[in-house]
Amino acid sequence: MKALNKKITDRHRSALDLARDVEDYLADEPVSVYEEPWYDKLRRWAKRHPTAVAAGDASFVAVILGSFAWNWVES
Repeated sequence: MKALNKKITDRHRSALDLARDVEDYLADEPVSVYEEPWYDKLRRWAKRHPTAVAAGDASFVAVILGSFAWNWVES
């Protein structure tokens, strides 16, 4: 919609800026047209860092299982 804006000042400055936004969009990268919400940033980060996400998930499960085990041993 930015490329089709009636006011010239609200459009992309050049065709290269438009091409950069299109390439970023196709590569699932943020574009300059709008500020993306935090959950999209988090999804993109998780997609690029699957090892860190898996390590975080494993740590979370280990803490939960450890707390259940500790609770069982104490009782």
